[in-house]
Amino acid sequence: LMEESGKSGAGLLDIQNAVNQYKKLERVYQPQVLEYEQFQSDKRAEEYKGVKLVSGSWSKDSHAEMASKIASEYKINNKFIKLMQKSARWADEKYQNANRIHATGNYVQTLKFLYQCAGYLRKGESVNTSIKKASKDAKLSDDMTSKDEDLRRAVKDILNNNKKESIYTGICGESDKAHYYIIMGLAIHLTGDTFAHRTIVPKYTINGTNPLKKRDSKSVISCDARFGTENFINQPSHNMESNNTLKIWAEQSYEIRNKICKRWNCFQQTVKLGVMEFKDIKNYIISSNSSDYEDNSNFCKERYEDAKLSCDFVFYYSYKKLSYDGLIVFFPTEDNVKLNNLKGYAKSMGEEIALYNEKEWKAASTPKKY
Repeated sequence: LMEESGKSGAGLLDIQNAVNQYKKLERVYQPQVLEYEQFQSDKRAEEYKGVKLVSGSWSKDSHAEMASKIASEYKINNKFIKLMQKSARWADEKYQNANRIHATGNYVQTLKFLYQCAGYLRKGESVNTSIKKASKDAKLSDDMTSKDEDLRRAVKDILNNNKKESIYTGICGESDKAHYYIIMGLAIHLTGDTFAHRTIVPKYTINGTNPLKKRDSKSVISCDARFGTENFINQPSHNMESNNTLKIWAEQSYEIRNKICKRWNCFQQTVKLGVMEFKDIKNYIISSNSSDYEDNSNFCKERYEDAKLSCDFVFYYSYKKLSYDGLIVFFPTEDNVKLNNLKGYAKSMGEEIALYNEKEWKAASTPKKY
């Protein structure tokens, strides 16, 4: 309302922020509960500078940006914020071969391992003990040649202070708190990567006649992102493969990337079948550059929005020392965001999948792993 003087005590409403806060509350709402600590406005973080912010790319810097934005809602010492940012970046810079940190395999299980490990470290447990206990909690394999061992080795390596290039250099000394924030940086990276790589490509991206050049999303809810046909072999007369073959290709796209058909009509039909993850796209396009699609946070923006919300939740639950809940973290909020095998992965970890009905699961997860 305007005052008689013509002045107004009100400012412009940030509608997008209001919607985001509503979505956060919707996930954790309980009848009769009137206050939710994570939404209180009296929290202040220490000022910190020097964060490289980027837009449009799901890069190592965007992971650091997620970490810094999350930390801004809490009273966290600047040095720990920097550690968390550095860890989120190092996941790409130094631990690319630790595939599980990048959402390969059961991402619900991997996050539980990191979540539990961070908790044990904060309690003062040794690195070896924390890794051992968290491995048991998450039911990781004991096979020393497995991807699980690569994950454990990466965690142990990044926490190790007895090497030339230490993550602590120029920031702080080694401590239980430092250990905690380093692993939470990896957890935030994993959560972000899950939505970058493991979401199913929405069918709206191939609806109608696709343009020659790819088109990014105008907004989170626009559903107007489109693949560019110039990225594929365009041969309309080509006889399309059977749906069964297309599904097999999608399931094994990396292993058989030199054999699968890169023609537009076969790719279009695979998307229609709802079996293609974003990480598969690079195996179908002529140029194997994933920056236009998989790692482009402006292509199907809704998955990036869900990634930010999910990173908020994984940190909040851990910071408040709450029990691990993979479904709270990963269950999508935005329309057209569906994770490959979320229900199956969650069920294998003993999560309460009955919390969601059949219609909700159909929108959020594929019925099996593709």
